[in-house]
Amino acid sequence: MLVVLARIEVHPHDVSIATRLAARVAGETRREAGCLHYAFGQDISEAGLLWLAERWQTREALAQHFETPHMTAFREGLGRLRVRRILASSYEVSEERVLVDRRTEPHAHR
Repeated sequence: MLVVLARIEVHPHDVSIATRLAARVAGETRREAGCLHYAFGQDISEAGLLWLAERWQTREALAQHFETPHMTAFREGLGRLRVRRILASSYEVSEERVLVDRRTEPHAHR
């Protein structure tokens, strides 16, 4: 398994556009063969910082992902924004260990 973590820093005024681009690419990517997980999140303490977490079955599946039309559109969309930095790293994972899997019933409104 391959895990990718990416840090995408955009100008705070471009966050809404960046999140729309992210939602579009995530929806398409989740349907790709070999994609196990693909999710964006907005950092709660730093305006303009988005995080991307990905899990892929193989490096080949990730390579094919980079060639898709939706990734091309995503890169082009980001190219029109004030992107300050993109840093992405991949990690080869040989074992996955669940640390927490806690489920609770929703609390009734009082």
